Amino acid sequence: MNNRITKQVFRFRWSLFLVSLLARMIMVVSAASSSSSFQNVYGGTLQTCSTDGMALTGFTRTGYCVDENDDEGSHHICLDIASTNNDDETNFCTVTGQSDWCSYEEMPCHEDSTQSACPVEQWCVCQWAFASYLESLGGCDQLPTTLVCEAINLQAVLAYQSQSSTSKYQNALDCLVDRCGLDLSNSKISSSSSSSSSTARGKFRRVVGGMTGSWILAVMTALVLIVGVAIRYHQRQKERGNNSTENNKTEPFVASYGTAA
Repeated sequence: MNNRITKQVFRFRWSLFLVSLLARMIMVVSAASSSSSFQNVYGGTLQTCSTDGMALTGFTRTGYCVDENDDEGSHHICLDIASTNNDDETNFCTVTGQSDWCSYEEMPCHEDSTQSACPVEQWCVCQWAFASYLESLGGCDQLPTTLVCEAINLQAVLAYQSQSSTSKYQNALDCLVDRCGLDLSNSKISSSSSSSSSTARGKFRRVVGGMTGSWILAVMTALVLIVGVAIRYHQRQKERGNNSTENNKTEPFVASYGTAA
């Protein structure tokens, strides 16, 4: 009886493992598909901000500086946070009035998010906070760290351009131009700027809902079916176990009754 229960528990846990594995595959494929539709400040394909050995960054925790519907901060700027931690006057978290997550050293890793042993190094920071950070430092010349330009989302450039009437955001734009060697007349950037209403979050919705939508729907349906089958299987095995227990209880009574007769 104990062996039967052990097997049932094992099978149920194995089903749950398969479900979690499939869910993780969906996240990876969705991230890869969506990230390919985003551009960096050069108009090329957006690269990952965090890399192996670093804490996994990004609002979506995919390593890319992309956002979703509820990312009001627009975490589009890839900044080498680690090199700002030596001085409170340049520490990104301290200067922008945040708790010191910049110094965390045991975060989920880029190469394996199940392992929490990696430090915050290159990080996707809020584009508006970055502009305030530059202002507090006294300008781009005082920036003590590196911008990872290939991983900075083009949407940051477009956002700064749309707010260029405010000196803080114009200065942030100028800093990107200077540090990344940007040519804002670049045809790729210009064409993106002319259609800036198509924001990063809009792209994310279209990609996930369009190009990969049918695939994700099919896999999610399969996941629901697997979970349902696993739960039903567990329930049936439990019912069988209960029935077996009841039969075992009645057999001694029948035997003793027969003997007495």
